[in-house]
Amino acid sequence: MADSRREALKTIAWGVLWIVGAVAVWLQSAGNPIHDLRLALGAEVSPGRVTDSWEDTDDGDDGRLNWWSAVAYTFVLPDGREIKSGDSGSGRLRPEFADITDPVPVEVEYLASSPTINRLRGSGSQSLGEWLLRKVGLGGVLLVVFLMPGAHLLRSGIADLRGEARAQPSEAGE
Repeated sequence: MADSRREALKTIAWGVLWIVGAVAVWLQSAGNPIHDLRLALGAEVSPGRVTDSWEDTDDGDDGRLNWWSAVAYTFVLPDGREIKSGDSGSGRLRPEFADITDPVPVEVEYLASSPTINRLRGSGSQSLGEWLLRKVGLGGVLLVVFLMPGAHLLRSGIADLRGEARAQPSEAGE
């Protein structure tokens, strides 16, 4: 009985670990959906400049080349404070950001109440409808697909624990 309980608890632990990992992967790949919505609905815009960039490649499992890129940028708030930020993701750099020798002018969207939540203008969702499609629709499907194995492990482990709990009273009476 102790072995089956231990196996059920291990299954539950793997399910929880899978779910936490799925949410982390989803947030990393899709970005914070709440920040994206807040920026789409009420961002302030400030002039900024891209000060650095990089891109790298990785061999994919399918034999194709995968590109990763990042940019570092700064922008100034109306009160004069300078904010340094950056953005990274999959894909190639925009041509104007490759081989930066002088800062490249850009516009930065930010939240006035929390300027550390920002992005280059034009990236991310630009309207509620686009946010619903990208983050809720496509992002939700991606999240569900990632969560399914973890949910299955959790359900299986809980069922095994319940089955063991039901079996114990009948064994005690024998």
